[in-house]
Amino acid sequence: MDATWRRLLLWCLFSIIYYGALTAQENESAHMHEVGLQISNFDLRNFGVVYKIQRPNNENHYMRYRFLVGNIQFSTSPDNNVQNYNANVSGNVGLEKRIVWSNRIQFMHGPEAFVGFNYSSQRQDDPVSRQLGLSAGVGYILGLQYHINDQFYISVESIPGVFYRYNENKQFLTFFPSRISRNHTIGAFANSESLLLSFVCRFNKKSK
Repeated sequence: MDATWRRLLLWCLFSIIYYGALTAQENESAHMHEVGLQISNFDLRNFGVVYKIQRPNNENHYMRYRFLVGNIQFSTSPDNNVQNYNANVSGNVGLEKRIVWSNRIQFMHGPEAFVGFNYSSQRQDDPVSRQLGLSAGVGYILGLQYHINDQFYISVESIPGVFYRYNENKQFLTFFPSRISRNHTIGAFANSESLLLSFVCRFNKKSK
């Protein structure tokens, strides 16, 4: 990865960490905290956790932190001549704003930033191919919450946005030099094919 793109990814990661740390002290006095399980695209292989903290200056604003693990796969042939590995992870931080539509239904929206990492490896007899992917981007949360009671709710959301992705593909051969290809991608996504389903528990935390 060249220095320019590496600095860009590091800057995105630093910005997310810094923004989370900047708001942590303020959020210590928040009353409502929420923690939940998320499933992406109704696929149990793509799952994660979400943690939300109510902002003290607005009861309908929440800081949210998410960690997702997706598309974890491992397969091998009986003679071990074919092996495949794949895993995706991402970290997200955002500000969730809520609009109350009724006693049970709320609309949520707000900005969210993310960084992601992907690794895959494929081996079939002699050729071995390994791919590394790094990504960063920003999106906008659009979703609905259904509150079962004061302690639990279910939500569905989508996060359209823009992203930058770096991919590095290496192919190793026994009798030939290794092949390395790199590419950079900048694009936008609607995320219509990947909905997030969340099961969330709410609890009060006394102010310090």
